[in-house]
Amino acid sequence: MGNMAALIVLVALASFFVVVSSSSTMHNSPKLNTHSAQQASHNTLYKDSVILRGGSQTKRVLGSEKKQLKKKVQDSEVDASPLVSGIKNALASGFAAACVKTALQPFDTLKTVQQQVVLSAGNTIESGGMSLTAAAESIIARPGGYLNLYSGLGITVLGSMPSVGLYFGVYQYSKKVLTKKFKGSKKETDINVLAIAASAAIGNSVASFARVPYEVVKQRLQAGVYPSTVNAIVSMYKKNGVREFYPLNGVGVQMMRDVPYAIMTLITYEILHKKWVNKHRQEDLGGGEGKGKGKHVSWRDMTAGAIAGGVGSLLSNPMDVIKTRIQTNPGLYSGIYECAKTTLEKEGVRAFMRGSKPRLLHKIPANGVFFLSYEFFRRLLGVTN
Repeated sequence: MGNMAALIVLVALASFFVVVSSSSTMHNSPKLNTHSAQQASHNTLYKDSVILRGGSQTKRVLGSEKKQLKKKVQDSEVDASPLVSGIKNALASGFAAACVKTALQPFDTLKTVQQQVVLSAGNTIESGGMSLTAAAESIIARPGGYLNLYSGLGITVLGSMPSVGLYFGVYQYSKKVLTKKFKGSKKETDINVLAIAASAAIGNSVASFARVPYEVVKQRLQAGVYPSTVNAIVSMYKKNGVREFYPLNGVGVQMMRDVPYAIMTLITYEILHKKWVNKHRQEDLGGGEGKGKGKHVSWRDMTAGAIAGGVGSLLSNPMDVIKTRIQTNPGLYSGIYECAKTTLEKEGVRAFMRGSKPRLLHKIPANGVFFLSYEFFRRLLGVTN
């Protein structure tokens, strides 16, 4: 398992560098958008009609040009449909999730170990909880050494690709549909916050059912409950069947953390992308008055994603603590309310921000890398919106 984890890490890092270099190349290369392509085809059609006017082959050439232009318009309309857009975004986000989960797994492991420690009267850990250094030392001290930082990596990658793909696929589909329903401003730079928030909630709610099982297995591996992914899955299934992968309130607490996180993150990202990234895209690609000519905008995608991830992570950390404790200690609490009440009474308000540092260290670069990879794969798949 250790060798496999190391191999996956190398592959993911290589994939990330390919994404960065390829993204730079794509931005520097001249590329027409759908509207520009259609306009160019129209201009070509007009020029051909002038040159060939009065010629015997005019009708045949114009007919061929019209068919080609009609096909381009139809392809653009199909690509812009909510269903096709949703499928392409699902694929793009799934690939992006595999890259980022692999590259930043150690921070997620540190976060889990910090949060799953429950303080009691006989606990020698200081009131501030387990430090980041102490968490790292306890992880490395296990058999396997440093590779324990990648505990649960296999199930994380295998679980995150379909769940994140489902999440972003449903999100983009819902956003296209709801934006029309809410009838927001038609200006390109305006943001329909209500449509984004509702779509993020819908996408995350659907994806939570696919996300909970792998989250439970991953966190128990990170906490050192089981030595390997296979052992964890087999042991958990023997213990309580499928229900063991869905602990009491598991889906509910997952949604209570992920839905607010998704709403805050995506609203922040969409605003930054519309107001800042897209605003400078034309000049970055050489369309401005000489400013920034030849530069690519990949770093803007990464920066917008990193800021959005930091905002969403910080605001949703209290629910992340509750989620982790319920999923790693399923028999200790009867529900979300009892977990929150017990934590507050015994450990105070500070307990709800436990693990926030490694979580921010994970989420900020994770979202930066994710949205960089996500936008790259979107362009690769020809997503036009």
